[in-house]
Amino acid sequence: QQDINEFGGRTYAAYGLAQSFKLNDKWSLDFTVDGNETLRGFDRTDVVDPAHPVASGGFLGSDGSLTEDFLALTAGATYHGDRWSWTGRAEWRDADTTKRYGVTVATMRQIGEGKALGGALNWFRAKQVGGATTTTAAAEISWAHRPASSQWSILNKTEFRHDAVKNAIAGLPGPI
Repeated sequence: QQDINEFGGRTYAAYGLAQSFKLNDKWSLDFTVDGNETLRGFDRTDVVDPAHPVASGGFLGSDGSLTEDFLALTAGATYHGDRWSWTGRAEWRDADTTKRYGVTVATMRQIGEGKALGGALNWFRAKQVGGATTTTAAAEISWAHRPASSQWSILNKTEFRHDAVKNAIAGLPGPI
């Protein structure tokens, strides 16, 4: 069967919702829901390009899969003061093959006219069902000096990164 119109048959549903709430002049909250759900199976012989996911926002899995059902949730808060701001967000993603969660926090402080200091921290962990677990973390601090009376600016960013993988095999598995 072939049906090419706006209300034609589909094999998946992609959905998302984002909502922000302004609590007052300084604070706001944000929430999101995002997902992909297979409604009915598909025949791999009908896939036009097997090097492209069959679902919007999908992926090509290392196991030859062409799609993955998932549910992702985020919650965050933001504060804007006179001289500084702060933001933070927590994320959680539950999928067929991978579970992922993490946090992101950032802040910025205006020190004076043309001077600012900022920092950020994020940490994420992902676990593949029956496979590897990855952990990534990054911490950074930055500062800027941009005097209005000068054509020169000084910018600096110092960053620390951590990446770790457990239960993975480097290269070809061979007889392992």
